[in-house]
Amino acid sequence: MSARASSTDAITVTTVVAVDAASAFSIFTDEVDLWWRREPRYRAGGPMRFEPGVGGRLLEGAADAEIELGRVTTWEPGRRLVLAWTGASQVAGARTEVEIRFEPEADASTRVTIEHRGWDAVPARHPARIGLTAARSPA
Repeated sequence: MSARASSTDAITVTTVVAVDAASAFSIFTDEVDLWWRREPRYRAGGPMRFEPGVGGRLLEGAADAEIELGRVTTWEPGRRLVLAWTGASQVAGARTEVEIRFEPEADASTRVTIEHRGWDAVPARHPARIGLTAARSPA
């Protein structure tokens, strides 16, 4: 897996998985609770799930206390998923977006690319920005 900061506005992570694009999309969305890190920096600790389709949500927590982390704006199984992110980066006037692309490789594997963009709208000293660039220091 590789990660790079393409600018101050976007973070991109890419990996190749040994399954076809349709399976990679299904695993990514149907099994999100199994693969998403269970550390306080990455999640509150409750179960995670996607509501499929445009308008669906990425949710974390029990049914009576779920937190919306993102709203699905594009749902193209086996190809692409885009979320209007409402997680930690959500502050007044700050809109970020996460795009996940599933691109078939020649050997029947899939390149999965995750790009979280819109960081320029997030205030420099907001906790979600800590560590994004060497120029930033913890608040």
